[in-house]
Amino acid sequence: MKLADTAAVASEQVEVPGGHLTVRGLGLDSMMFLLRTHGEPLRTAYQNALDDKLEPAAAQAAVLSMIAETPTLMACIIACGCGEPDEWERALSLPLVAQLDAIEKILRLTTEAEGGPKKLMETLVRLLQLLGRPAA
Repeated sequence: MKLADTAAVASEQVEVPGGHLTVRGLGLDSMMFLLRTHGEPLRTAYQNALDDKLEPAAAQAAVLSMIAETPTLMACIIACGCGEPDEWERALSLPLVAQLDAIEKILRLTTEAEGGPKKLMETLVRLLQLLGRPAA
């Protein structure tokens, strides 16, 4: 099989003033960008999820809490989900409803692609270990 033969990445539309944005789940490139720019809040969310034994509801609550406390992280997630990480300031200026819709769809697409919240957290742990950083 060739890479060109693989299925297209799932995406969804987010309504914004004047049109719509196409968002996708986050891949390795986006995860690396987010770890470089917002590593500490991501590690805190990971630790909070670990404390609750990576139950899906705990993982989701940890991520939502982290996003609520770090608006620029939310904007970076949206920009990465649009495939334009450098446009995070534009994402920050989107209407609240559009931001929330985008975050919800990006997180859902990301967790579905990884096999659920628990599997996603396990993938992030492996990524941190590959980078030579302690996971918690």
